[in-house]
Amino acid sequence: MNDMNRNLSRQDDSAAKPPQNKPTRRHPGLWPFVLILIGVVFLLDNLGLSTWGVWNALEVWWPLTLIVIGVDLLSRSQPWGRPLTLGLAALAVGFMAIWSFNQPATSGNSSTETVSQPLTTARAEIELNPSVGRLEVGANNSGKLIDGTLELSGKERLEREFGTRGTAQFVRLEAVTQGSFINLHGLSDLNNVGWRLGLSPKVPLTLRIKTGVGESSLDLTDLKVTEFVLESGVGQTTLTLPSSGVVTARVESGVGKTSVYIPARMHARVCASSGVGAVRVDGDYTREGDVYTSSGFETASSRVELEVQDGVGRVTVEQSGR
Repeated sequence: MNDMNRNLSRQDDSAAKPPQNKPTRRHPGLWPFVLILIGVVFLLDNLGLSTWGVWNALEVWWPLTLIVIGVDLLSRSQPWGRPLTLGLAALAVGFMAIWSFNQPATSGNSSTETVSQPLTTARAEIELNPSVGRLEVGANNSGKLIDGTLELSGKERLEREFGTRGTAQFVRLEAVTQGSFINLHGLSDLNNVGWRLGLSPKVPLTLRIKTGVGESSLDLTDLKVTEFVLESGVGQTTLTLPSSGVVTARVESGVGKTSVYIPARMHARVCASSGVGAVRVDGDYTREGDVYTSSGFETASSRVELEVQDGVGRVTVEQSGR
C-alpha cells in the first residue's frame, strides 16, 4: 500500500510540473560572417593595407558570396541545407585560391600611353573610364583640351574616341580589362598603374567619370565644369567641385569612402540618399529631410546642384573653409 501511495505521489508531482522544453539554439546563418568580412575589408583600407589585393578580390568574391548566401536561404529549412551550404562555400574558397595563384601579377607588365588633344571648339564633353589604379584629374596650362599620361597594366588596353557631338568636342578614354585583376599573394600593386590627366580650364565642360578599382583624386576647382557625373567603383575618392559657375553634379558612390568638397564661395543644394552605407553633409546649410540648401542658393551666380547616392561605404560632403 505504501509503495502504491508513493507511486501515485510521484505521478501527481509529475503531472503538476509542466514539461520543460529545452531552448533550441538557432544558427545565425551566414550574414554575421558577411558583415565581419566587410568590416575586415574596410579596416584594412583605413590602415592603408588595401594595395595588396583586398579591393581587387572584391570584384570576384562578391558574386560568389551572394551565390552562397542565396543557396543558404533557400535550403536552410532542409536537413541537408547546412551541409550543402558549407560544401559550396568550401568549393568557392578552394576555386578562388587555386585560380588566383595562377593569375599573373598586374605589376611588371605595365605600359604608358600619352594623350594630347588640341582644343578646337567652344565647349567639350569628356568621358573617362579607368579600370584599375590611381586616377588624378585637374586643370592644365598647356592650352590643350586634354593631356597627360595613362599607365596601363598588362591586362588592359586603351580605347580612344575623339570627335564632335553637335557643337561640342568629344573625348572618350576607356581602359578595357582582359581577365581579372585578382591576385591574393601580394604581387599586385595598384600604385604602379594609373591615369594623370589635365583638362582645359578655358571652355565649359561636361565631364563623366566612371572609376574601377583604386584611389581617385578629382580636383575641378579651376575648371568650367557645367555638368558632372561620377560613378565610383571600389576604393577611396576625393572630389573637389568647381569654385565658380552654375554646376549640376551627381555622385554615385560604390564600395569605399567618397569625400566631396564644395568651395566656400559656391552656394549649394545637396540631395543625399544612402543605401547600405551613410551620407554626412557638413556646412552652413538648412536641412529639410534629405535636402541641404545654403542661404541665397536660388539667386547665386555660383551654385551647385548636387545629388549624392551612396552604395556600400560612406560619403561625406563638406563645405571648404569652415
